[in-house]
Amino acid sequence: MRDLELISAPDHSLTDAAMDAVRHWRDKPYVLAGVPTEVDTTITVNFSFSR
Repeated sequence: MRDLELISAPDHSLTDAAMDAVRHWRDKPYVLAGVPTEVDTTITVNFSFSR
């Protein structure tokens, strides 16, 4: 992942944690006609809190 950009956040105190998590992801490239291709995508990060 690179060039991450925040689109929206209901609570900005969680923004750093979400961006940090996504930066550590490793993904296989999107392949088009056998060629790895750069794509734009939107990622939704959901947080769950419990006691």
